[in-house]
Amino acid sequence: MKTTDPECPLPKERVDWWEERCTHYPQRRAVLLPLLHDLQEHVGKLDKNAMIWAADFVGITPVEVQSVATFYWMYDLEERARFRVSVCHNISCALRGKDKILDVIQEETGIEGGHHIQHEGDWSVRTVECMGACSTAPMMEINGRYYEDLTPEKARKVLQDLMAGKEPESTTPWDTEIRPTTPETLPALPGSRLARSYKEEQEASRS
Repeated sequence: MKTTDPECPLPKERVDWWEERCTHYPQRRAVLLPLLHDLQEHVGKLDKNAMIWAADFVGITPVEVQSVATFYWMYDLEERARFRVSVCHNISCALRGKDKILDVIQEETGIEGGHHIQHEGDWSVRTVECMGACSTAPMMEINGRYYEDLTPEKARKVLQDLMAGKEPESTTPWDTEIRPTTPETLPALPGSRLARSYKEEQEASRS
């Protein structure tokens, strides 16, 4: 697909960046996951057009892209809410009080969390599989930031701060943030870990 195609969801400079990115891997499909994050951030969701374009760009079928987008909870096929809350429901969080955290979220947002994403105004809530913070359960993730070692009081404070337009304080001595692939977070080539070549990544993993 040409970058001048009106159905291309990304600006030309982003497509050029991804073309360069593809040269660092043995197969173009290796960039699919971060590419989908970039499309999602740019479009606001992974709609049909974005997935068809991504499939064409990396050389696979649209149904393969759709299977990836529906397998991982981080991708949204519908318009994304301003505040996106994901609560882990796996064993560690379940044993350490995730239900109480969900109760607080429902009280503050009016949304009852479930396996499927639920929207209400500026907020969406869903329960998800393990996010790798079992030692600091229960936890929730909001817009890419982890809030760990939660109590109902801590969770309520985080939500109320966001509603008041404040930046919530970390709920642990450290702060974990997932940085999605966006025009602002993508490094220049060459640069940080994301920008290393496939060969460099392989060599680093063996050292």
